[in-house]
This record gives sequence, structure tokens and C-alpha cells, in this order.
Amino acid sequence: MGSIASAAAVTERVAPKVAHLEGVKYSGGGARTHTVVMSTEPRVVRFVDTIHALEPEAGRRGFQL
Repeated sequence: MGSIASAAAVTERVAPKVAHLEGVKYSGGGARTHTVVMSTEPRVVRFVDTIHALEPEAGRRGFQL
């Protein structure tokens, strides 16, 4: 069985561009986050770009990211 590691950026200063992670961006009733997930079996690196609805109405009216 392999190992798994993940990391997510919180602010721009913590996430240098070398890491390919950006800080949390808030706008339009939601937030956008970036995460990296690495595994050794299989040998894979995944970059996840996620949009979160933080206000109940955000999903109905759309995001302005």
C-alpha cells in the first residue's frame, strides 16, 4: 500500500508560485481553493481547483470568480 500526502494554500504568502498553489479567493458568495494531492501507489500528483458555495443563494445565481 502506498502513501498519500495533500496540501492546501490559505494565503498567498504561504503559497509561493513554485508550489503551484494559490491562496483562498473569496467573491460572489463563494470561495475558490487549490489543493495538491500526491500518492506513491500509483505515482500520481493531482492538482484540485475547487469552488465552494458559502451562501445558500450562490449556487442559484451563479458565481463571480
